[in-house]
Parts: sequence; structure tokens; C-alpha cells
Amino acid sequence: MANWFSPVDWRAAAVCSPAIPVILVIGLAIGQFPQSIIAAGSAMSVGFGANRQIQHQRFVSMILVTTLMSFATLAGSLIASHDRVYLVVCAVASGIVAISSFKDQTLWWILAQALVAYMLSGSYPSDFEGASTRAALAAIGGLCQISSVALLTTFFPSLSETIPPQPPQPVQSRAFVYLSVLRVALGVPLALVLARFVEPSNSYWAPMTALFVLKPNFSDTLGRSVARLAGTFAGCLFASPLAILAGNRPSVMIPAVGLAAAVAIALQRAHYAAMTFGITCVIVLMLDMAQGNPEANAAHRLLATVVGGVVALILSFIGQRK
Repeated sequence: MANWFSPVDWRAAAVCSPAIPVILVIGLAIGQFPQSIIAAGSAMSVGFGANRQIQHQRFVSMILVTTLMSFATLAGSLIASHDRVYLVVCAVASGIVAISSFKDQTLWWILAQALVAYMLSGSYPSDFEGASTRAALAAIGGLCQISSVALLTTFFPSLSETIPPQPPQPVQSRAFVYLSVLRVALGVPLALVLARFVEPSNSYWAPMTALFVLKPNFSDTLGRSVARLAGTFAGCLFASPLAILAGNRPSVMIPAVGLAAAVAIALQRAHYAAMTFGITCVIVLMLDMAQGNPEANAAHRLLATVVGGVVALILSFIGQRK
């Protein structure tokens, strides 16, 4: 069991999770709580990169992902009203992310987070002023996370230790790489289109699922799909009753968000289902605080996860090696 949940990155959880509830508390205190949720979501994404290093520097990758996420947020919100252009950009960006997975895992993570920001902001089309505001909030969240990590690792140097990076993917034939990239480039926008027909609310969860579970091999895709669905189901099963019982009281919900964020960050390399559980709790709880209706939020995420997983499985099965 210990090896099944290994490595547990408690140091990253300790330095990255505090920024998220702090941002929410500040937003609540100044009467800008909906805006603070955008910033907290950005801080969560950047926190996952605390152990991703470029030239042995963790802050380079965190600054880079904050910058790219902000620009992607601006672009997604502006382009979203032009549906065909939005989907084409989504397909091209998905292909680039897939190519990067064969080059460098840190590069893949940075580009994937930018694409997630693009897809998320695409659900909130706006003019330049609105898109700029959303992008600025994403930048503020990322900078708050970077500042938090810098501060905590300065005062507690033992927390600055990082776990070893993930090894690169094995070298594959050019045809194998091209086919893998094509699947992702088709699967991500296809999942979004299908999710809009099935359940328009929060449809961006479907392409995110396709992006992260669609792997070069069918067996890997199947394993990731099952793990993501299991983690999503468990997260919804935990977060929705908690929101109902707590009556969406921030005094209960915000600490729960911080705890769930710590779980997700600590277990991001240990077990995919466990990480998904934590992420789902964070997302559902924050949406519940902003919008209410916890049952609907959970149902939307589950349905979108199924759509994205099914698309990934079908495309992964097509053209697989015999």
C-alpha cells in the first residue's frame, strides 16, 4: 500500500496549498469573492509546478506557466465567441502539447496548463476589458503562489527539497509519435463539441479529461480514464454532501478547499485517482461557493468526465499497435 501511494510530496503540499485558501479569504474580506476564485484556481495550477524545474530552478517554470496561462486566458475569452476559430486553435494547441510530451515532461506540463486556461476561459466569452480582467486575475493568482512558495522556503529551508523529476518517455518511431499527436489534436476539440451537446454547463471538463488521459497506448489510456473517473466520482461524493451540510459557509468550505488542494498536490506523482479526487473537491467546493447548487456541479463534472474519457478510449483504440 505504501508503494502504491508513492512518492508523497508533502513538502510541495506544505508550501503550495496555503496560498489557495488565503486568496479566497482575502477575496471574501474585500467583497471580491467570485474574482478570488479565478485567482485561487490559477494558484492551484501553478502550485502543481513547484517541483517542475528549468535549469534546476523551480521559479523559472512557475513564472513561465503563470505568464502563458495569463495570455491563454486572455486569448480563450476573446476567441470563444468565434467558435470555429476557437476549436481550430484548441486542436493545434493540443497537438503541440502532445508533441511536447515526447520531448520534456516539464515543457509538457507548462503547455498543458496554458491549454487548460484557454479551454476554461473559453466558457466565459468576453470583450477585451472582461478578458483582460480575467487574465489579470490569473496572473495575480500565479504570482501569489510564487510569492508564497518563495516566502515559505526562505523561512523553512527544509521545505525547498524536491522529488526527482519524471523520466522522459521512451524514444518512439516517428509514425507512432505522429499518430499519438493526431489523436490528441482530434480528441480534445471533439470532446468539447460532444460535451456541449450532452451538457453545456462546464463543458470544458470533457476536453481536459481527454487531454490528460489520452496516452499513446490503449492500456495506459484505459487505466488513466478509469482512475480519473474514480477520482472524480469520489471527489463529487465527498464535496457535494459537505457543501450541503455546511450550507456553503466559507468558514467550513475554505479550509476544506485548502485541505483538498494539499491532498492533490501531495499525491500528484503518487496516484492519479487520488490526485483527481483532490482536484475535484477543490473545483466542486469553489463552484459551490460561487454558484450554489452542489448536486448540479458534481453531476456536470461527472458527465463531462465520462464524455472526455469515452472519446479518449475510442481514439486510443483506433490505430493501436497489434
